[in-house]
Amino acid sequence: MLRKNCKHISKNVLQTVVILFAVCLLVLSCVACVLPASESEGTSTTGRFVEPNPTTAGEPPATSQTTTESVPHSTSTSVASTPSSASGHITALTTRRRSETTTSTTASDKITVTIIVECRNAVQRKKEFSGLEDKIDYMIERQLCTSDGDMLKQTASYPRGTTVLDALLSLPLSVTVSTFNPGYIVAIGGLAEKEGGPSSGWIYYVNGVFVMKGSNQCILNDGDVVHWGYTIEVGDFN
Repeated sequence: MLRKNCKHISKNVLQTVVILFAVCLLVLSCVACVLPASESEGTSTTGRFVEPNPTTAGEPPATSQTTTESVPHSTSTSVASTPSSASGHITALTTRRRSETTTSTTASDKITVTIIVECRNAVQRKKEFSGLEDKIDYMIERQLCTSDGDMLKQTASYPRGTTVLDALLSLPLSVTVSTFNPGYIVAIGGLAEKEGGPSSGWIYYVNGVFVMKGSNQCILNDGDVVHWGYTIEVGDFN
């Protein structure tokens, strides 16, 4: 009876072992099927395997693809920073050159002109005309001219486009301009036309050349010398 029971138990144990073995084979088969699929999902579109991020383990494959794409994006941003720095340097150079150009342009917009005003002919011949001697003595007393007839000599800067008249009016001398002819000077320093005779009056030269036009029409250039003088008769002033 005991022997019969032992055989029965052994048979049951054997059956249990066979069942467990079969179950193990089945589990191993399932695992073998799952692993290739997992490896396929862990491979990027370029064929490189991307290890899962420990902080995102268990997330869908899309998360791994997003992480893979972020690498070129980060590299692109880093490379772009260098041209940006170079661009800033070029901009700074351009701004400095524009500033230098502006300064140069501003300096070139100015001209330097020398102006001479004198009434030597009137001083030398003051006794020949009635009232002229008193006028000259008054001008000398008021220091409007010297005993030699020199009134003013000045070198100054003016904007481009300045005329002879503009330069004359800028001087610290009283100037009377004709109402009917804005370029004609009637008097300077109180000494007026015709006080030294019917042909007397104020005329001007530019660089030693008599200019045949009104002072309001003669535009000055850099380095010009303007000479105003009082003439008694033609040819006595040059």
